[in-house]
Amino acid sequence: MHQTRTNSKLLWMAAIVAALLTACGVSEQLVEDPAEALESTELRLTQDISSVTGSLAASGTSWVTHPIELSAPGHLELSLGWASAGANLNLFFYGLDGKVAASANGSTERPERLSIDVAAPGRYLVGIKCKTGASSYTLTASFAPAYVETSFAGEAAAAGPSWLTHTFDAQAGERLDVTLDWTSSSADFNVFLYAPSVSSPLAYANGTTARPEVLSVVATASGTWSVSLKCKTGASAYSLRVRRSASTGTPDAGPPPPPPFTPAYAGQPRPGTLHWGAAISGNGDPVSRHETAAGRAMGVHRTFWQWADRTSRLVDTAADDLAAERIPWVSVKTPSWAAMGNGQYDAEIDAMLRALSALGGPVWLTLHHEPEGGGGVNSPDDPAGPAGHVAMNRRVRQRLTALGVRNVALAPVLMSYTFKSASGRDPEAWFAPGIYDFIGIDHYRDSEATLLDSTWASIRGWARSKGLDLAVGEWGMRGTDAAAGQRVREWFDAAAASATDGAGARVVGLCAFDSGLNSPSGSWELAGEQRTMFRQFLLDPRAVLATP
Repeated sequence: MHQTRTNSKLLWMAAIVAALLTACGVSEQLVEDPAEALESTELRLTQDISSVTGSLAASGTSWVTHPIELSAPGHLELSLGWASAGANLNLFFYGLDGKVAASANGSTERPERLSIDVAAPGRYLVGIKCKTGASSYTLTASFAPAYVETSFAGEAAAAGPSWLTHTFDAQAGERLDVTLDWTSSSADFNVFLYAPSVSSPLAYANGTTARPEVLSVVATASGTWSVSLKCKTGASAYSLRVRRSASTGTPDAGPPPPPPFTPAYAGQPRPGTLHWGAAISGNGDPVSRHETAAGRAMGVHRTFWQWADRTSRLVDTAADDLAAERIPWVSVKTPSWAAMGNGQYDAEIDAMLRALSALGGPVWLTLHHEPEGGGGVNSPDDPAGPAGHVAMNRRVRQRLTALGVRNVALAPVLMSYTFKSASGRDPEAWFAPGIYDFIGIDHYRDSEATLLDSTWASIRGWARSKGLDLAVGEWGMRGTDAAAGQRVREWFDAAAASATDGAGARVVGLCAFDSGLNSPSGSWELAGEQRTMFRQFLLDPRAVLATP
């Protein structure tokens, strides 16, 4: 991939580069013909100011020019000083047409100054004439370009690689104009802009197939910004241009920055985004399984633990996840639900919550996932049944409040089968208000069919009736071909759009069950096009990482 980067410090503060040419003497009458003058020492800038020195004499070498290359339109300041009070030097600035565009030659006062608005980039000349006497001189120049451009180019394809990211430096308050163009009329590209250290896009352009895609914002922070492009359909070479310029307010075009967002619970992502990740067989390593291949971390990592692990391996794995910017979604099997609910295990609950609180980052916590167990309405895992499971979670909520733990979000994880009439179960029996931060669901299709089925629609409607977001702790469907990959795309896209589609609760997280454990009908490990699509969506700007 070809990438051209502008030296930001040199361009923004002083963007003048000069060429060193050979010297030759001239006579006074050629002062308005810079081509006949002595071209001398290059004008090299340091930060926003550069200076060069030389010597001239009216009776000898009386005329010299210094070429300067301006990278953009902007404002140029020139100052000419000289040592001898008995000398008189004049200053000239020549336009791109070779004619004098500005001059300072009115008096013998030192220094001579010029202030010029330059309309176009190019190679200009500064001329110095020693009119009387002889003296050494210093020519000082500073330049404030009207804009600085950084350009990138490459190729992308919907079949992969479809997501590419470039970075550039910008200062708070600058206007950022981004233009993404591509060569193939059958391709469709989108562009997304990210502020430093922020995983949700500040602005994006993805509305149509028209070329180019453009957006403009005022930079909200100084540092290294990212611009990502997505090839949604087709394949094409592309060119990406980022122009930075001084700003006095909101840009004329482009989407406005999103409003401030305050999560309602730990780990809640901004609307239009979600946490995308997986449960990996045996609490396996997401780095070797997916992240190295994808080049980016998962947004959520689902793991499963016994009660004895609650302050040891569970917490250690959660710490590793947060260090990688994944949300740890931990499930832990518990002692008796009734005993947990009546306070017999408060000390152990508190020890677990304090250990998770000390991690600082967001943690999603589930106590005994899929509590419905087998058939009927009572779980075979605990005779307390649905009421006991609810009482246990209510007790944990009380302990979270009492300890002031704010970084842990509590959620049940129910089976999607519970929402089918054939189950004989009542989802209401497993819920009570005021306990949970969001609802978790495990959702599978044991066939090569979409997960966006009528059961899923019922679940979203039910969660919305509770006023809570929805996340999927385990999902799985069959197939490895292109059609299966397309079903993964539809699954992700529908979740990302769920905040505004009016069809039910917002979906804030999706975890694939990338495992063959406890799977009597066959492994659910991601393979073929499902795995390819899963990894591609790790790079999607709608798939966000954990933030404090």
